[in-house]
Amino acid sequence: MLLHFLKRFVLISCISIYSLSMFAQDFWEELNTPNGIHIYSIAVNDAGQIFLGAANDGAPGGVYRSSNNGASWDLVFDNGELQTNPIEISWYEDIFIGKRGFDQLMVSHDSGDTWDSLYFPGLGNISAIYSPGPDTLFVGFEQEGARLLRSYDNTMNWDTVFITSNSSEYILDILQTQSGDLYIALTGYFPDMGGVYKSSNGGDSWELSGLFNHMVSSLAENSEGDVFAGVRDIMHPGLYVLRNGEDEWEGLIVGPQVEDVVVNGVNHIYVSSSQVIRSLDNGQTFEYFEEGLFLGPKGFMTDDELGYLYLTSEFASNALYRTINSTVSIAEEYYLPSKNSLILYPNPVDERLFVGNLPDGPEYQYEVYIHNAQGMVVKQEQVFSRGSQLMIDVSVLPSGFYIISVIADCKRINGRFIKK
Repeated sequence: MLLHFLKRFVLISCISIYSLSMFAQDFWEELNTPNGIHIYSIAVNDAGQIFLGAANDGAPGGVYRSSNNGASWDLVFDNGELQTNPIEISWYEDIFIGKRGFDQLMVSHDSGDTWDSLYFPGLGNISAIYSPGPDTLFVGFEQEGARLLRSYDNTMNWDTVFITSNSSEYILDILQTQSGDLYIALTGYFPDMGGVYKSSNGGDSWELSGLFNHMVSSLAENSEGDVFAGVRDIMHPGLYVLRNGEDEWEGLIVGPQVEDVVVNGVNHIYVSSSQVIRSLDNGQTFEYFEEGLFLGPKGFMTDDELGYLYLTSEFASNALYRTINSTVSIAEEYYLPSKNSLILYPNPVDERLFVGNLPDGPEYQYEVYIHNAQGMVVKQEQVFSRGSQLMIDVSVLPSGFYIISVIADCKRINGRFIKK
């Protein structure tokens, strides 16, 4: 049995990683972080503000925020000696945190300036949060096994929608796909634990999707509807994919213990393990993406609206790195548009930008936000339209790269354009 596993490991490793290569230029730079903390989670909002969930390592645990790419930090939530983890920033920009101690679940509606406690009936540690809408929240926590709770009324009432009885199991990630299916990443430290579970009815019922007996650490989806799962146990470590329309998970990389997976806006896959590995061709080949990084195990990873990647370290407790350049090239963005992206033309634009593929909204009312390359809101307006597209006057904007967001009826779609 062991020999069969080793043969399979060698075979898949040779097939999957034969094209790994190193590059001469640096891809990463280290950002300044507060001294005396241990980073347990990271998130970036649409304005480019970085939020760290931290434990006390000499400085207070809690939530730290930087509005200037790590040049300075503010402690916006003080949890004293206790840990804060995870952080979830919803698409409507509310920030949810799970923390140790009393008032385990909290929210900020103003980018971390103030915080409100939310009713939560669980007694164990919160391990994952997902917010698909203003009144709906899913929370995974540990309480004599893995549990997933759901609230449809802004946390006034909760339903337990998923539960296991293994005390060493917990939910590490929650993903909702473009088709509306929910997936959870389940991990555990003993045999017959872990896997990926799926719900096609909003969490009312669940079925095992695959990877049973795997310590699944993270989930991600590309614009084609493929779902990726990172696994970090010692027997089945690696990156797996469930292709859209398929029933079986496929091993893309077998060998590295995967901590996190990110798929950027042009379907490039980034994997955090002992090293950072990426694929530019949807998992057909992989290459190292290491230049400028520290040696040692890598930690959590996220990206922002502009395509920059952020990475923590498992080795240095307060280390934080960011890619020097965006991982999304403008040319690639238009050759590989997302199914959930706005249709923008002309692009590049001089004066009038026409916007299509709009979210459905009541009475044709839309909220429009335009961010510059630094993540700052440079234009905000409410637009009424009875047609299938909007016209936005961008003539006063300086030349450069911008992100536009259109919101209607709690639905948000983004797009990118260049101002001449």
